[in-house]
Amino acid sequence: MSQISRAVSFFKRNGFLPTVVATMERSGLFWPDPEQVRANKYGASAESTKEPTRTLPPKELRKLTNEYRFSIVVPAYETDEVFFAEMINSVCRQTYSNWQLVIADASKSDRLEKKMEEYDDERICYVRLKENKGISENTNEALKYAEGDYIGLLDHDDLLHPDALAEVALLLQDNEYEMVYTDEDKVSGDGSVHFEPNFKPDFNFDLLLSNNYICHFTVLSRSLMESLSFRPAFNGAQDYDLFLQAVYELELRRRDELEFTHKQEVSKPYIPYERGSLEKKIGHVPKVLYHWRAHMASTSDNPESKRYAYEAGKRALENFLAKNEWAAQVEHTKHLGFYRVDYTPDIFAVRKDVTAVCGKTVRFGRVAKGPVVDGREWFSGMNIKYSGYLHRAVLSFEAEAADEKCIRRRDGLQQQTESGRMVYLPDFTVRK
Repeated sequence: MSQISRAVSFFKRNGFLPTVVATMERSGLFWPDPEQVRANKYGASAESTKEPTRTLPPKELRKLTNEYRFSIVVPAYETDEVFFAEMINSVCRQTYSNWQLVIADASKSDRLEKKMEEYDDERICYVRLKENKGISENTNEALKYAEGDYIGLLDHDDLLHPDALAEVALLLQDNEYEMVYTDEDKVSGDGSVHFEPNFKPDFNFDLLLSNNYICHFTVLSRSLMESLSFRPAFNGAQDYDLFLQAVYELELRRRDELEFTHKQEVSKPYIPYERGSLEKKIGHVPKVLYHWRAHMASTSDNPESKRYAYEAGKRALENFLAKNEWAAQVEHTKHLGFYRVDYTPDIFAVRKDVTAVCGKTVRFGRVAKGPVVDGREWFSGMNIKYSGYLHRAVLSFEAEAADEKCIRRRDGLQQQTESGRMVYLPDFTVRK
């Protein structure tokens, strides 16, 4: 039923023909995006399976030489007791045991408080808030009780895979990132079916400026989190706003470090958001470790239920652009929660980090050559009218390479520099 309601909502916003095209794409007809084929296979294999991803062998955990404590913060409000208990149980089942669960309950009723009587674990910190100030303020209250080295974000009715914290801790062994995120999927209300996986690329700056692809499960270092806050003005897109704040803060710190280095007579020019700089601070675990509960009250299953969230996301992105003093406008795409940034007069004039833009090569109505991301060519063979897996064909994102015929470089440059970013622009298409 939710698929029907989503289709109706899409039709009302975009009209008949785009709805037909979107329906054909979701059905898998006429050369879908290969990434969408992979996602469809995931749904088939995960059906009626509570944990579709592997369990971490104990020997992997023994590789840990540093002990990180993770504080997982959960703002709760009149949560369904069954979903609430399953959320808590998913934390208690973690194969990595050094965690703290902080629940800030702003409910009017005492249902959740009574439910907490069933739990006797000193790692759980339950706080009953005096009033409901909204999700941002409630989360800020929870953060006051967080004691961990890293702060994780969990919604009150979602689920963590048992290996979520262990996998993050293992990644931190190699590099103590300031921020780490994992892949995720959706799970049906009764928890029996997993579907619509979000297989994410490693940190991709321009994709983040198109959509909050990072989402869940994400942890931030204590030092980074203490420099940020959840802002009520962006309720509904508070996580997106937080991640944009984090990116801005990490860039400020890099700039300050470079300015200090320059005083020591090192003459490297400062390029804002230089290619590769943020990737050293933001890590990615490419495994599905978070399950986003889909029911009719949630944004994941019924986008129209929180239309205001997408307006808040637009404002958060506009705020980020303004802080960087970038002349640009943000527009909604036909897909809710996905945005287009238009730079004035163009991306080269505004973004010093961008040395090239690329598009896709089209032949006979299909993508002949697409951009390369994380070592894979995207959209090859896909119908040109399709939006692609998670709508990425109609979004801007950072690419590693592309067909030479559909690359445009900054004036005066013959090739992309090591520090320069190549950005895929969906409208930049070469037809053969």
